[in-house]
Amino acid sequence: MRKRLRDLFEAVFFAGLQPDAPVQLPWRVRLANRLEYWINRLLLRNLRPVDPFYLTNQSGWKKVRGAILVSMPLILVVLAVVAVTFNIPGRWLSSTESANYGPIASATPELEVVAIEVRREGSTPHVVGLVRNNSERPSRGAAISLNVTNARGSLLGSVSAVVHNIPAHGTASFRVPAAFEGAAMALVRDTRPL
Repeated sequence: MRKRLRDLFEAVFFAGLQPDAPVQLPWRVRLANRLEYWINRLLLRNLRPVDPFYLTNQSGWKKVRGAILVSMPLILVVLAVVAVTFNIPGRWLSSTESANYGPIASATPELEVVAIEVRREGSTPHVVGLVRNNSERPSRGAAISLNVTNARGSLLGSVSAVVHNIPAHGTASFRVPAAFEGAAMALVRDTRPL
């Protein structure tokens, strides 16, 4: 008797709120579900899933292509690190080999170029510098050979300057036009007394 009262109470107050209660579908829906089940079981039983992203439905080439696309960011990062490590972009951008000059030994240690720069005065750049005489006696002069380079260090050409009458332990200045487009630096190639 208690069970009946309890079932009646639950049916009245908790109608439709019991998740484990069987759902009664209309007879047409039940018939359609049964027909669909038997058609799938009898006629379509050998078909695989139709999802194109399902791995077993993809050809071997599609699987390889997917692996390449997934690994491409890692490959690009590795290539960028290698390129920066070995300065590959710097080599590609320089049109000629950069001039790499070490300290230039003068034919005579008495003459030394102490300052040199490329100045833009007007339309033509000029190489301006200062020569020091390190000896105890005055020098008649010096012939200075200079290499002119661009900002990347690529050699554009060479110029020569002649300086006369350099006093003992004194300096003399020189100024030479460097008519090369993009001239940025000048390097001393040779210094000789006159």
